[in-house]
Amino acid sequence: MYQKTVLQNGISLITERSQSRTVSFGIWIDVGSRDEDQRSSGCAHFVEHMLFKGTASRDAAAIARELDRLGGQANAFTSKEHTCLYGTVLDKQLPQLVALLSDLFLFSLHPEQEVERERLVILQEIGMVQDTPEDLIHDLFAGVLWNGHPMGRPVLGEPEAIAAMTRTRLQMFIAQGYLPGRVLISAAGNVEHDLLVRMLTPMSEFGLGSGEVSVAQGPIRQAPGPLPSRILVQPKRLEQAHLLFGTYGLPVNSEARYALALLSTILGGNMSSRLFQEVREKRGLAYSIYSFVEASSDSGVLGIYAGVGHEAVNEVLELISVVIKDICAGGITREELQGAQDFARAGIFLAEESMEARMMRLAKNELTLGRYLPIEEVEIALTRVGLDELTALAADIFGKPLAGVVLGPVRMDDYRADPSLLAGESDE
Repeated sequence: MYQKTVLQNGISLITERSQSRTVSFGIWIDVGSRDEDQRSSGCAHFVEHMLFKGTASRDAAAIARELDRLGGQANAFTSKEHTCLYGTVLDKQLPQLVALLSDLFLFSLHPEQEVERERLVILQEIGMVQDTPEDLIHDLFAGVLWNGHPMGRPVLGEPEAIAAMTRTRLQMFIAQGYLPGRVLISAAGNVEHDLLVRMLTPMSEFGLGSGEVSVAQGPIRQAPGPLPSRILVQPKRLEQAHLLFGTYGLPVNSEARYALALLSTILGGNMSSRLFQEVREKRGLAYSIYSFVEASSDSGVLGIYAGVGHEAVNEVLELISVVIKDICAGGITREELQGAQDFARAGIFLAEESMEARMMRLAKNELTLGRYLPIEEVEIALTRVGLDELTALAADIFGKPLAGVVLGPVRMDDYRADPSLLAGESDE
């Protein structure tokens, strides 16, 4: 059962009760890395780390001990548009989890010495991404696709900005973005809505802002515009060449989002997909190859990743081109569409077994769509997608050359892929 309450200071609470021995609870802030400027690059992620570094009643060590005693899982993450602090515990432990996470969210002190320590931790995290090509290439690709826009900057921030980060700058970022109208609390599992409202009394009374708060307050987001397709070749001493090619997709609230999800599944979303079969199963050219969809409030991405031997770059890119052209020409079969629908349907119902997944789906729908989205509505929408819609969408999405990144032991002169697939402009 779904319920929603707006607390007296403007924070929204949504819950979905179900039969379970566990409950997942999350505090969401509609603020992420796209709300930063160049000088504050990495602020949202830095703030997320600092939430665990001490409050008036708990120091960092006490927070760690209390989280461990709760068992279950507790964590936080930052994305381009959201920051989330969450945990999943046995239902009887919900009051302790709510008290702890509320304290971290409301009363974190950001001690100066902890800022200095966490700066080193985040710089190590950035270094870890630099050493992990499967992660690095996604940051590089975002920079190609959204060059000059905050969406193109890494969520972790630029090393120079992190090195110069101060406690004052972090607190200013919080004051500008952590406003009641941008805060959402969600819970799923064996949770009583009215009881949770009472647990949140300290948060409902806390003066994050005035009682009349608009979600539009805080950072004003500018939608990114499409850029000419470009290829970045980044030489790096690696065993494999890593490829990430893609184009602009759809915003998260697009009516065609279900068709796009199915298109990605058919293209490279599972083991029976076109790319997995052609590149890995039939030719053994890659261990990992897949397509993916990313969607934000006003933009989106459809991408294809592959890790291949450097000598196979040309062949794999040609195969990608052949598959895309066939799909755009109406080559998707009714059997493929049915298989993708069955795959998607199974995925959404299996996810319902996880209270954490349900809590996150509940929150994301509220933040991005502004409403509760029953799982049955999603199932019906997937079922209604037809072959003509898929073909038309593919032709539109792939109507221009793909942008891309080649990372590894490859130079621009080393490959000669289909020019109708790749962009005419390139960087090295």
